[in-house]
Amino acid sequence: MEFLSIFVEKLTDCLIQPVARQIGYFYYYKSNLRCMDKECEKLKNIRMTVQRKAEVARRNLQRISLNGEVWLTSVDTTIAQVDDVMGGIPEVERGCFYGCCPNLKSRYSLSRRANKITEELTELRNEAPDSNAFSYDHPVQSEAIPSDDSEVFDSRKLQEDEIM
Repeated sequence: MEFLSIFVEKLTDCLIQPVARQIGYFYYYKSNLRCMDKECEKLKNIRMTVQRKAEVARRNLQRISLNGEVWLTSVDTTIAQVDDVMGGIPEVERGCFYGCCPNLKSRYSLSRRANKITEELTELRNEAPDSNAFSYDHPVQSEAIPSDDSEVFDSRKLQEDEIM
């Protein structure tokens, strides 16, 4: 009997948590969207700072590290995803059956996407490039120009003649 109770307990733990998480997408719809919007604003501020550093580095003829470029492009794509999710809000608010009941499928999918994007935004915010390793100098390529023809300037020739 004890084995059966342990088995039922494990089974309910495995079944209740995923079901509760799925129901939570309906219940925490507005909270998920609000949290995603806040994280997006924080990431936009960090991106503007990194973008300014990149512009300054380019003006100083420095190269931007590959990690910095990849981070900036991934931030741009994630922000585009946030804008896409925020564009789906009017569909959810409109509801179904002429607004009599909420559109549950749209609400669920939007809340779930918002939750996943929030995790991605937090991860990107934590991976922001370090200012020290963000840019580096170009290796200067200079060539010595050989001069076989030695020009003798008049002023130099006069000084040589005076010395001799």
